[in-house]
Amino acid sequence: MGVHRIDLKGFFRLAFQVTNKLSIKAVTRENLPYFWGWIAVSIWLYAYFLPMGGFALKVSLFEEIVGDTTFYFYVMLISGSLIPLLFDGKKFVPASFYSVIVSLVCFISVLFLGPGIPSKIIMLIAVPCIGHIFIAHVYAFFMVLNNSEKFYSMILVVLFPKVLMYIKPILSSTQIKPHPFAILIFFIMITLAFSTYFIKSRADTVPSFQKVKAPIKAYSLMPVIFIVFALNDVIAPAALQQMSGFANSQIESYYFGGILAGLAVILFLQARFSMNICIMLNLSFAFLALGFVVDIVRMQYPDARLVSAVCFGVAYSIGIVNIYYIAGFMIKKFRSIYFYLAGFLISSLCY
Repeated sequence: MGVHRIDLKGFFRLAFQVTNKLSIKAVTRENLPYFWGWIAVSIWLYAYFLPMGGFALKVSLFEEIVGDTTFYFYVMLISGSLIPLLFDGKKFVPASFYSVIVSLVCFISVLFLGPGIPSKIIMLIAVPCIGHIFIAHVYAFFMVLNNSEKFYSMILVVLFPKVLMYIKPILSSTQIKPHPFAILIFFIMITLAFSTYFIKSRADTVPSFQKVKAPIKAYSLMPVIFIVFALNDVIAPAALQQMSGFANSQIESYYFGGILAGLAVILFLQARFSMNICIMLNLSFAFLALGFVVDIVRMQYPDARLVSAVCFGVAYSIGIVNIYYIAGFMIKKFRSIYFYLAGFLISSLCY
């Protein structure tokens, strides 16, 4: 009996090359709860914790209650990491409905209680539930959504939180009570309750990972994931924070403009040319390099800082969308719990 060999070279060629245009028409009705849930939970997390750096979309109520959010962020990461290690996706993905309900009750409770020890305890209960909801939708993104759904959901995941981040000063100045962002989170949690209930009612459609090992060479993707996240979500925002001589709103405007430009580039290159995903990642690294080079010369040319902000924005959108797409393609192909956990832990480590 011959030994079955995996054509890894051919697989990587398939992973990095889009042979067909990714059409928005390929978004299926059956997967809409997963599609929307992934977008909603990403906005939700940006409102609480992410990204690292000065451009986080923060909800003041949470910080007023718990003070430093670092400990709660680690609780979320650890609980989210343990869940797929201890339980099968067929169980913990549908069970996210219960975590949504608990989180919703906790959120309403602290709105009425306000800052204090009871609210801190309640939020400590809610944070592992948030980690569960997040990891359930990460799992569904990788294992349930088709390629087009992965691609377009990531476009929206990048776009929506940044739009909210950009309009935050306008909404923060309003005298509306409760705060508009509190209303937004409440709306997101209500919609998540409906979408996760639909998922729970169709638990048999959630696939399982297998306790098999992916090819060793496939793990070369892991340092790429770490580098993309670390540079785009941590280091570049930190560099933008150090820029002086311009108002933060001006730098954010150019950064946001770069993000929009990057998304436009992705959609154009994919729709018009079906461009190789690996080449798109190279574009992201090229804009990052250009942004850091421009940042070096900002002492002599102060206006160059704005160019740097644009470059970092373009690099962010191209890099984040494409690294998620590549990782999603490979994880669904291998169906290896070890490969999946390695990717999740590596991406968590950079924060």
